[in-house]
Order: sequence, then structure tokens, then C-alpha cells
Amino acid sequence: MFLTMRPTYLFSIAAVLTCTLGLCNPMAHSQAPAEVKDYANHILPILRTNCLACHNTQKAEGGLNLESYDKLSKGGDSGATFIAGKGGESEMVRRVLATDESAMPPEKNAVGAKRLSPEEIQLLQSWVDAGAPAGVLKPASAAQWKQVPDTVRPMYAMTASPDGQWVATGRSNQTLVYRWPSLDGAADVAYLVDPATQSQLKTTLPVAHLDMIQSIAISPDATRLATGGFRDVKIWKRNAGVSEEGLGGLLKGAHSVSIASNGMAIAKATRTPTLEIVRADKSIVSHTLECPSVVSSMAWSNDATRLWVVGEDSAVYQFVIEANETPTAIAVKPLLTSKVEQPLKSLVSNDPQSFVGITPDKKTQWWGLTVATAEVPSALQKVDRLGDIADVVGLARYEEAGVSRILVASGDGNVRVVQGTDGAVLRTIGHGAAIHHVIAAGDSSKFATIGADGLIKTWKSADGAMLWEQKVDSLGRGRIEQAELALARHKSKIERATAKVPELEKAKQAETEAHGKLQTSRTQIMEELGKKQAELDAQTKAVADSEAAMLAAKAAVEEAMKKMEAAGKDVEAKKQTQLAATKAKTEVETKLTTMDKTIATAAQAIEKATATLAQFQATLEQEKQKTPPMEQGLTQVQAGAVPLPVVRGTFTADHRSIVTARNDGSVSILRGDKGLQQTVLVGGAANINSLIATANGWICENVDDGRALTWDWGNRWSLERTIGDINDSPFSDRVTAMDWSLDGQHLVVGSGAPSRFGELKMIRIADGAVVKDWGQVHSDSILVAKLSPDGLTVATGAADKLLRLHRVDAEAPTRTFEGHTHHVLGLAWHDDSHWIASASADNTIKVWDVETGSATRTIPGFGKEVTALSFVGRTNQVVSSSADKQVRVHDVSNGGQVRAIGGPAEAVYCSLVAGKGQVVAMAGGQDGVLWIWQLDNGQVLQQLK
Repeated sequence: MFLTMRPTYLFSIAAVLTCTLGLCNPMAHSQAPAEVKDYANHILPILRTNCLACHNTQKAEGGLNLESYDKLSKGGDSGATFIAGKGGESEMVRRVLATDESAMPPEKNAVGAKRLSPEEIQLLQSWVDAGAPAGVLKPASAAQWKQVPDTVRPMYAMTASPDGQWVATGRSNQTLVYRWPSLDGAADVAYLVDPATQSQLKTTLPVAHLDMIQSIAISPDATRLATGGFRDVKIWKRNAGVSEEGLGGLLKGAHSVSIASNGMAIAKATRTPTLEIVRADKSIVSHTLECPSVVSSMAWSNDATRLWVVGEDSAVYQFVIEANETPTAIAVKPLLTSKVEQPLKSLVSNDPQSFVGITPDKKTQWWGLTVATAEVPSALQKVDRLGDIADVVGLARYEEAGVSRILVASGDGNVRVVQGTDGAVLRTIGHGAAIHHVIAAGDSSKFATIGADGLIKTWKSADGAMLWEQKVDSLGRGRIEQAELALARHKSKIERATAKVPELEKAKQAETEAHGKLQTSRTQIMEELGKKQAELDAQTKAVADSEAAMLAAKAAVEEAMKKMEAAGKDVEAKKQTQLAATKAKTEVETKLTTMDKTIATAAQAIEKATATLAQFQATLEQEKQKTPPMEQGLTQVQAGAVPLPVVRGTFTADHRSIVTARNDGSVSILRGDKGLQQTVLVGGAANINSLIATANGWICENVDDGRALTWDWGNRWSLERTIGDINDSPFSDRVTAMDWSLDGQHLVVGSGAPSRFGELKMIRIADGAVVKDWGQVHSDSILVAKLSPDGLTVATGAADKLLRLHRVDAEAPTRTFEGHTHHVLGLAWHDDSHWIASASADNTIKVWDVETGSATRTIPGFGKEVTALSFVGRTNQVVSSSADKQVRVHDVSNGGQVRAIGGPAEAVYCSLVAGKGQVVAMAGGQDGVLWIWQLDNGQVLQQLK
């Protein structure tokens, strides 16, 4: 059967499944009469379908938990659940048979549970009659998953590297990884493929999971991806390390290398001497060239069919390279053999008939073939061009309107654009400093100059206008950005703390004023007590006087009997007055005692407020004292961001990126059109003789010691590890939430059985082990989990309408946020960690104060569920997506809507923000289309279907 639930709640199942073990009708087991029925394999599936929603660990109605055999055996508030061997006398059998109000499940219930069928009741009673065996869960060997139709392709999850270079999306049970989709669309896209899953589903489609992919996360260094399916997490690794195998093995021993414009044919020369053509796409030697000279320099023709070679002995060879798709190398003899005046370096082919090189004394020499006649064959001769340019350091070539242009870089910091037909200098471009290298893109759109200081400037080929310049080395820029971010967070922390000082001082003043009022009241009570004491003293004296008069009356009793009687009454009356005075005094004394206790409490409150203020001010002062060193550290980082000298440079075969090898052995890759840093590869060498980039994504440098080092720069990912499966998994259900630790060594995973619990675990990537289990921290499935910017706290949102915070170094949740009236579908931390924004199926966004746990703002105005959200950098703006087909930008400080962005034709389930400089918003949903907008104006950049 094809099972689905509302996609918004992320519970959809991606495959058609027929199996045992509760994934289909549990009565299927009754087809094997000889099989002993037990709890684990036969009864639990019935209970899971009809009873566990109300009788589980988080919600045990009637004190009854049916999740395990042991808990079922303990019974509930009504006593034992069953009597082994006596099904007819067992309470659970009686309840499922009942027709009165005691019937279970009730006719009307909130979870949609249905009454058991007669067959299920018979199975239940037979099980109890047989002694109610527990049993051991059997592997679902009969499970048979089927691939979802290709037309079912909702996008429930996406992730991106912070710069937007890598974007991964889940479409149905497939995962697509884009490289620079905002800039290049789907020009570079790869599928994550698990062959074992393909085999299980019996499909050739590029699938990653059996089930719908409902969570994806990319590691901080963008070298790993985690995808979550049904009870499993898969870790995919990008091939980014240095290697000497494969292409590196084929190019080993080369002292000179040149790659053709197609990015596949590589000319490799050794000092043996040998010269051969290596195919990067086939990893074979396709041609062996007859060249007896040790090669000084080589240059391919623009159409990759001819190769010019100049030897260290000044010999010149021209080879015609014909296509060879066989695995056997073709031996090629030179079409032309000749001589030049001296060995040339940095050779470039002007056209198939001519080339330009640099002499040992840093001059240019231009050589070309004469036109052959019937009497005189074609011969190589020197062309008198550009001889007056001194201190030439580099050459490059591109075309403009089909006419070649030669770039001549000189030590004076200038690049001359020379027309290939006649040597005329069309324009001169000043780099502004000494130049070491000049390189040109193969599509003739741009070229780059690399200074002696290691900084790069890129120019538009058509008119020489500068496109961008790299003012700070990429690694240095990264260190500066980290230092700036740390300082900004620190200053923000101080600002928030400073803003609280007046509040604490006000609280202290209020306690002091309250204490003063209490002291005034005490004085008044003391005055009242003095008055009462005086009244009591007067009444006591009156009693004494009356007693004396009574004694005198007794002495003359015979004479004054009447007087004594009157005096006795007077004494009694005064005693009553005395008693009242004593009671009044006691009440005032009690009042005074209470007041003294209240004053003491108020004094303690003043002391506490004073201590709190003092401690807060001391902490604030300590934090302020940290600011100057951090500012000084930033200054040092900025001053220390010294560019690294570039040893070699080249454009990638797709013309989009600039690759430079630096003198520390690292390789830097920048976007050629934007100057954006893409990556820095490590493990290289400083003393290299060549640097090339192939069309299939390999970067290779040849080292002077004969080694050839390669890096896989293609969009290629391999399955590194699978954690869990349908039968044996640390995850109870679909993996619906994931996030990486800051060091990329651990993965936080949220899951949970719907309507029963939400569980949170931390996985170690190295071996897939669970290193921390927070347990069942929600009463329903966790739908989102995000680590705080400092990596110390995990925030979770769940279908139980709650948000919770969990310290990485603690077990119990440290804070719970209540306020949403429906599922929490998304959340985002502000960079300062003082706010959390949450998105809910109640059609609102809420903003929470992390320290107090209170909701500071509710943002309404959404037509349907708010499915995801992200803060924009360190700003107060948050980007959200909604099932009402809209993406919106709000300012959480005032709740105002900044912008509404439309476009999607169906519900949007996931969204994110990425990019530096040009910030983009990305979103996807029911139709599986990846939408990308420029955030500052809402302009559509891409629609990737």
C-alpha cells in the first residue's frame, strides 16, 4: 500500500512497501498456522497501529504503556493487562471486545485509532491463551521496497555551504548536489547514488535512500553531506584530498606539461626524453610522440589538433594529434622539424602556423611557417614582432572576434594586448605592481594578471576593464573574517550586558525603596506598641488600686459590705480591660516580629541585588577588558594577511575559476568572474614546473622531483558510511532533523515515532557510534534541530508544539519554550545566540529571548504553515518559506515585513539563505523546483527543475 501523510509535517513515505513487521497488515502472519504467535512479531504491530498513540512512555493513559512486553506486563491503573493462558479472562481482551464506554479504542478518539478487526481480536486472544510469549523481533527479510514514480518528487530538505557554492536538495528519495547554482544554474550538478539502494529498489534511477529524504546537512568545511531517510543516515564525502594515483601516476616523472583547450588531452614530457599524450577522461596514454629533444616548452593549437614543441637544444617540432578512442596508444611522427635561435619558454600558439615564446634574456620571439609553393616547401622563420619589449615574464592567448590576441606581461607591471595577425599593440593594461604571471580563460571572456605580491586582478578581454581584484590573500581574508566575527559577537555581548545594567540598578533601587518603606512602617508599629504598653500599664495600675481597695473593704467588711461588692465588680471589669490590653499588645508584638522578618528578607534582597549588580558589573568589566586585545588581534591578523607569492596559475577548463599554486604548497581556487574564494587545497609543493586543470575536474601539479600531485575538484561524492537500516538502527523512525558540530566530527540527529516521542542523539562521524543520547526529549517527532553558533547548545522543535534547548554537556533540557499552537517546523539562531526564531504550522513566526525563555514577538500574516526560516547573516532579518507558496523577509526587531517573494506554483517546504556579498535566498517544495532569488530585490536568478 502507498502510505502518505500531510507533507507539511514531514511524515510522507517515499516508497511502496510490502512487508511484515508492522509495515503492512499484521494479520499477514496468520497465514502460517504452525508459527508461534508472540508479542514482538505479531501483537506489537496491532498495538502500534491502534493503541500506542495513547499508551506510550510520554503519554500513558490509564497508567498503561504498551510500547514493550515488559511495560505491557506491568499493567495499568485497572490492574493486570492479561492473565497468561486465560485470554477470555484478560482485561485487554475484554476491552477490545466491549461495546460499552469501557471499549478500547474508544469510538471517538483524537488520534484516529480504529477498533480491532475480528481477526486481530482472535489473534490477540489466541496469543494470551498460548501463554502470551514475548518473542524476539525477526528481521524483515520479506520487506520489498519499490521505487517511487519519477513524477513524485517533492523537495522536503535542502542545505548549502555558507558561501552558496555547494547546495544539496532532496527530491523524493534522490539527492542532487549543485555547485554555484545561483551563478551557473544546473551546469554542474551531481546525484548522490547508493548502488545497494538501487539494487534493493531494482531501479537504475540515481537514488540515495529507500524513503523520502526529509533532512540534509552539509559539514562546515563542505566536504561531507549527511542525508536522512527512514531509520538511516548516510554520510557522503567529496573527494578533496591530494593523491599521486590515477592521473597523478600517469603524469609522474614529467618536467613539462601542457593541456589542450578541450581540457582532456595532456602533453607530458620527461627528461628521458619521452613525449606522450595522456587522456584525462580515460586515464590512458593515447599517443606517443617521436621527439628526441628534451622539451623546453609546448603549446597546443586552439583546436587541440596540433602541438608545437621547442626543445632545450632549440629544436622545433610540430605534431598533428588525431583522435584516438582506442585503449592503444598511437605513435606519431612530427609533421615538421626545424630550429629556432635559442630555447624558448612559456610557449603559446598564435595559430596553427605560428607561435610565440620567451627567450632566456626575457625577450619575445615570434616564429611562423612560410607559405609553401610547388617549388619551395613550408619553412619556419622568425617574424620581427615585439622585439622591443623587455623583461617579459609571461605570455597568454585568447581570441576576439575569431582573431587571436597575445598577452605579453612584463616586469614593469604592464600587459600589452597584441593582435595576432600583425603584432600591433591594441592596448596596454597596468597591473599597478610587478607582474609574475598572466593567464587567459579559454572562452576568451577574461584574463588575469598575478603580481609578484601574489594578488590577482582579472580583466575583461573585450575592452580591458577590470572585473575584480584580490586585495587580500584568500586564507588571510578567512582569518580576518573569523576575527571580525568574534569581535562583533563579543561587542554585541557587551552591548546587551551594558543595556541590562540600568535594569539591575533600577531593581536594586526598588528593593532599597521598599526596605525604607518597611522601616517607616516598623517605626509606626513601634510607636503604636509604646501606646499600647502605656495603656496596659495604666490598666495594670488600676487593677492594683482596685485590689488594694478590695482588701481595705474586706478589712471593714462588716462596715462596708456594699462598698466591697461594688469594688469587686470594678476589679473584674478592670481585669477584662487589662486582658484586652494584653491581647492588643501581643498582636502588635506579632506584627512587629512579622515586620522584622519582612525587613530582614528585604535586606537580603538588597544584598542579593547589590551582589548581582556587582558581579554583573565585574563580569562586564572583564568582558570589556577583552575587547582591546581582540581588537589588537584583529589588527595583527589584518596586518599578517600577507599574500602568498604565486608559483603557477591557470584557468579551469570551464573558464569559471582561477587556480593558483602558492609557494607554501597550497593551491587556491577563485571564481574568475566574481573573485569569490572557492577553496584552498593543501598537500602540494612549492617547487613545481606545471599546473593544469582538466575538464573532468582534476587539478594537477608536477613537482621538480618527478611527483605529480592531483586533487579531485569535480562535483564527485562517494558514500562514506551508512548509519542504521530498516531492521537495526539507532533511530526509531524517519530522520527528520540534522545538524553538524562546528568541527565537523559529530552530527546531531532528531527523529521519533509520530504521536509518541521525539528523540535526540549525537553521532560520531568517524565510526557512526552514538556518543550522546539525550533520550526522548519531546512527546512527538522532532522536526528541526539546530546547534547554536558557539556549538554548545542544540535547539529542537517538534510536533508537540514545543521548542527545547539542550546543552551538549548536559542531559536534561535547559529551557522549554511554549507558545505555538501547532507543530514547530523550523527554527534559526541569531548569530549572537540571544534570539531564536521559530516557524510553525500555526501560521506564525515567534521570536524568543534565549536567556528568559519568553516570546518577544509573534509575526502573523501567513496564509498557511510556515515551513522553514533562516537569519540573514548578523542582521535582524529572517527569511521564511510557507505552504502558501511565498518566501518572505521580516525584521524580527519590529515584526515588519521587508519583502514578499513569489514564484513557486505549489507549497514551499524548505528554504535557506547563503552567499557573501550577493546574498541569495533558495527554496523548494511540492513541485521539486529549486528557486533562487537575489535577496535584496527579490529578482529570480534560477529555476532548476
